Amino acid sequence: MKNSSSKFNVASRVSPATTKANPDDLLFASAPVAASPATESEAEELKLRFGSQLPAATLVKLHRVAYWSRTPLNELLDEALGLLYAAKAEADKPLPEKEREKRKMPFA
Repeated sequence: MKNSSSKFNVASRVSPATTKANPDDLLFASAPVAASPATESEAEELKLRFGSQLPAATLVKLHRVAYWSRTPLNELLDEALGLLYAAKAEADKPLPEKEREKRKMPFA
C-alpha cells in the first residue's frame, strides 16, 4: 500500500508561471511590433494573424470556394484582397505614424 507522500500531485509538477497564464492571453496575443518598421518587401514574407467578423453567407461561400478549388483560405483571401487593393488608390497610401502604432502595424 502506498503512503500519502507518493501520491501524484499535479500542483507540484506544474510551474507557477504556467498556472497564472490565461489561455486567452496566449491565443489572442498580438504579434510583437518590430523595433524598426519593416519594408514593403519584408511585408511579403511577414504573416500576421487577424480576426474579423463576416456575414455567415460570405464565410460559407468562402469555405465552399476553398474546398472545391482545393485552395487554402488564406490564399483565397490574399488573392481577393489583392484584387480589391488594385481598385483602391488608398491601399498604397501609408498610415500616419500614430495610427500605425495604434493598430500595432510593423510598417506604415
